[in-house]
Amino acid sequence: MHVGMVEAISSLKDLCRKNQGKSPVSEQAVRTMNMNSRELLHFGLLRIHWESLVGQDLSCHAFPQRLMHGHLFIVCSSSPWLQTLHYLKGEILSKIRTRFPEMKIQEIQGTVGNMVQPVVSVQEKPWPDWEKEPEQPIAGKIDPELKPILSRVLRKSQARLRGLKEKGLVLCPQCQFLMIPQTSDACSVCRSRNRELALLKQPQYLLREALKETPWLNFDEVKKQIPEIREEDFQQIHAELLGESQKRLEEFLRELKKHGFRDSEKEWVSEIALELMLREHVSPDKIHFDDDQTL
Repeated sequence: MHVGMVEAISSLKDLCRKNQGKSPVSEQAVRTMNMNSRELLHFGLLRIHWESLVGQDLSCHAFPQRLMHGHLFIVCSSSPWLQTLHYLKGEILSKIRTRFPEMKIQEIQGTVGNMVQPVVSVQEKPWPDWEKEPEQPIAGKIDPELKPILSRVLRKSQARLRGLKEKGLVLCPQCQFLMIPQTSDACSVCRSRNRELALLKQPQYLLREALKETPWLNFDEVKKQIPEIREEDFQQIHAELLGESQKRLEEFLRELKKHGFRDSEKEWVSEIALELMLREHVSPDKIHFDDDQTL
């Protein structure tokens, strides 16, 4: 595809992005759609080269709006800049005809309105050249054939890290694996892990784990292990664990009615014992189901 056509299409895409979000079809979009394909191409080229044709100052306050039947319509930010355009339009026409004779523009017309300017592309800084990176020491016994390959990989890695740092990114200080903005203290993975570790230190979590291991403890006994626990927290978590146990017992009962004990008898007995320990605060050595079985 012709380079000029690519640039023109790109410029028109910028125009569409600028009009995005405006109701539902903007006046500028309607006028642009009324242009034929050749006028669209010429219009895009004019937008691309507008600053070089009229100068930086005027291009910031007067910009092409549409091109139809040889008439170039310009929108200006204010009346003074519209007057400036009228004063310079002969010179601008001459430059356009010299540079783009195939456009055959006959007239330039200006009006005051809202300007839609193209997106300004920023020239990105090139990545650091890895070949200019210093040699990195390689510890241990390395195959002579692999040594230059490993050295090249290390130098490329160093160059990329330096390039990312210039773009505002650094390695996560905690995991030293993922890249993060310099303003962040950790990557999302490390932050999630930190939250989990913090949760493990919460009194409510410690209480739940303590009651799972020793379900017969009452509040006073738990308070000795976890001094910061509150009685309302104890009552809530204790009730949750008791409710979970009761649900499992109901499931076992349904299985019993359908299939009998089968292989689930030990689980059934253990679940009954757990509910007794939670409800009555009795230790397992004091629970007796019959003369021969003690939990």
